[in-house]
Amino acid sequence: MKFISSTNLILTCMAFVLAGCANLPFLENIQQQPEVSENAKAEKSLTPLQLKVLELKAKPNLYTQQYSQSNEALSPLLKKQFNQAVAYKIEGKLDQAETLLKHLSQTQPQLSGVWLQLGSIALLKGTMLKNSPKNISLDKSETYLNNAVAANNLNFNAHNLLGQVYRHKGKFTQALRHYDKAIAIWPAFPEAYMNRGVLYDLYLGEKSHALDDYTLYQALLDKPSRQVKGWIADLKRQIKAQQKNGGV
Repeated sequence: MKFISSTNLILTCMAFVLAGCANLPFLENIQQQPEVSENAKAEKSLTPLQLKVLELKAKPNLYTQQYSQSNEALSPLLKKQFNQAVAYKIEGKLDQAETLLKHLSQTQPQLSGVWLQLGSIALLKGTMLKNSPKNISLDKSETYLNNAVAANNLNFNAHNLLGQVYRHKGKFTQALRHYDKAIAIWPAFPEAYMNRGVLYDLYLGEKSHALDDYTLYQALLDKPSRQVKGWIADLKRQIKAQQKNGGV
């Protein structure tokens, strides 16, 4: 069985713009193109997968494109409080982080990044902490993350985490819709491909789609995952066996 650690994904999501968490690498500045002849020559040596990755990376991150300057208008005190909450979360002080973020959500309900952090903490509590009621924490996470999306529908991280919440709640159609939305906002978003691949693989039984997503996830990373490499090999064996037996 394959399980993605929500902790690893959430705790790497820290360099937030408060209006909606533009934390992951942004690859929009592909403006200096080589000469046509050199470009054509280079493309001839690339595999279809490499060409696909270049195509995805050339597409804009719609959130970052629209909100890259939004953090500048926020007060230093607000930024300090938010950064302190994030620091608490990194240190594992989830209750302290949650208390500070709840205060910020009351005074600044328009900030999508605050709701995102609250949603990620509730998701952590629901999936990682044994002494936390799972259903209650997942319900809280769903509410917080929907608030994040309501404040900024381009918050791709909120859509990605909503996909995880709905997957844990067994609402697979809704999970798929939010993973698709995250990828539509940022076509080169590695984690959304991985999470959607897990959904296809383990919950929807669509092995070919899962293989495509795992493969893209690997190709988008600077350093491919050994774990996912094993998943890909296993999926290829499963698909081959299905085809041999007359399956899809």
